[in-house]
Formats: sequence, structure tokens, C-alpha cells
Amino acid sequence: MLTLAPPPMPRPVRRARARALALLAPRSRRAFFLLCDALRDEDALVREHAAGVLGRLGDRRAVPALELARPKTAGASRRAIDAALEALGERPPLDDEARLRADLREGPLEVRVAAARSLGARRDPASRRALEEALRDASAEVGAEAARSLGRRGRGAAREALEEVVADASWFHASVRAAAVEALGELADRRSLPRLLDAVRDPDADVSRAAVEALARVGDARAVPVFERILENEDGYFAPAVREAAERALAR
Repeated sequence: MLTLAPPPMPRPVRRARARALALLAPRSRRAFFLLCDALRDEDALVREHAAGVLGRLGDRRAVPALELARPKTAGASRRAIDAALEALGERPPLDDEARLRADLREGPLEVRVAAARSLGARRDPASRRALEEALRDASAEVGAEAARSLGRRGRGAAREALEEVVADASWFHASVRAAAVEALGELADRRSLPRLLDAVRDPDADVSRAAVEALARVGDARAVPVFERILENEDGYFAPAVREAAERALAR
């Protein structure tokens, strides 16, 4: 009889048996329910494969097993279960923090970007830490979205992590640094003033412009002489967009 191997058996064996059950499930009631049991396997690939097959089979008897397994999974397994539930006419529960954090770590690019954006509305410490880690994501798009989300979390949120991004032009892409500067402006914490003043002379004009705008948002008078020097532009360093931002800041 073909069954999933118990946990002590090697993972490759359980994965192979899961694939075999997938072939048998369309015509075998027992194989179908063994696939439902596979949703509880300790191996994420077995769970993901089982969920995908159950969704394609279109048999609504799998719904209770899928719903029961969902809270205990994350990442690709969770996405496979959600897709199976949708294929069976069920609306998966709303995203929760654990799922979003897993998506931010493991998902493809578009999923990581969406997760970083959604986590900006969460206030739990674990979500903040996940966003801080995502600042160093391999994709600058994800890192920039994580920075913007940290800025939306409110005063004091991840200030030090954002300042580290702004300070390290050798590691962080300019788009991530610019987003981190904007986030510091949203936080409007005067403790970030020295870092923002330094960022005015960032080698990238977008970062420099964002720093001027962030300083204007913070509203500290110590930034006024900096704005005036930008307008004077004696060494020709500042791009037109930066000078225009300084002019708007002084007119406030």
C-alpha cells in the first residue's frame, strides 16, 4: 500500500511518495486523503506539493484539511495553500503578520515588495525587525519599500537602522538611501539631524534632494545655513533639483 513515509524516513522518500500520490489521487479516494494528510508533513516541499495538487483536483473535500494546515505554515507552503483554497472557491483569511514576514523573506520580487508595503501598517516589533532586515534585500526595490514602510510606522521607529542606510553609500543603492532619507523626514526626529545634514552632500542628486526636503520637514533652524549654501552653490556641486528643493525649504 502506498502511504507517506513517517517522519523518520528520509525526506527524498517522502517527497517521491507525495509525487506518486498526486498521480493516483484523481482515481483513488485513499490517495486523495493521504495527500490531505501530507499537508501536515514536516517538509515544506511536501506540504507545498500536496496543496498544489489538491487545488488542481477541484475536490472540495480538501477544504477542511487546507484550512486546518494554513495557520501552521508560512512562505511558499502558505501561498500554495491559499492558492488551493481560492481554486476550490474559498477566500483565504486576510494576511497576517507571520505570513507577511515570511513572504518578505522568501517570496519572489513582487511578493517581497508587496509584503514590505503591507508591513508598514503593522506596529508589532517582529514586523519592524523584518523590515529592518529587508533594508539589505538583494533587490533595491524591496529595500526602498522597506525604508518607506519604516517611515510610516511613526516617530522613533527604526531610526538608527535608517540612519545606517543613509550613511553607507558603498553598500546601499541610491534608491534605498533616498527612501531612507525620506523615511527619516517622516519620522521628524531631531536626533537624525546630523545624518540628514551629511546626506545633503550625498553623491547621488536624488538622495541630496531628499535630504533637503527631509530637513525642511523636520523644521530645525540649524538647517537654514545649509539651504543658503546650496543656493549659493559656490563649488557647483549641487544639481538644479537640489537647489530648487533648498529654495522651497527657505520659502516655508
